[in-house]
Amino acid sequence: AHPRVFDLFLQVFDEGRVTDAKGRTADARNAIFVLTSNIQAGKQFNVGFQDKAESRTAVQHEVKARFRAEFINRVDEQIVFRPLSEEDARRILRPMLEVISEELRGEDSRIPGFKGSSAGHSNPRILDPLTPSSCKPL
Repeated sequence: AHPRVFDLFLQVFDEGRVTDAKGRTADARNAIFVLTSNIQAGKQFNVGFQDKAESRTAVQHEVKARFRAEFINRVDEQIVFRPLSEEDARRILRPMLEVISEELRGEDSRIPGFKGSSAGHSNPRILDPLTPSSCKPL
């Protein structure tokens, strides 16, 4: 994000409010902010919380390199997640495709190669285009 975005967060964290260009003020004293980032340490670590101390340390070093100290010091907690594996993505996508397939079945349509709940009869490669290895990073 642009450095001015972090300045905005610093203002909110310090004052508990933010004022726009028209003088309108938003109160954030009782707000909880969940900030996400796609920062990764040099190595790829394989959904859930990362339990390896070395990976957490590597990610924290990367965070320190990318964010100013005054911003990091105002963050109460950092949680490091590991990237989704292809199997994780399949477990997430299968129920979604089952719902879509059921909805299409009611309209006399279907997803070719996907048979919904009867997983044994579905084409196992139907989810391949939707898994992480088929997606190119930006």
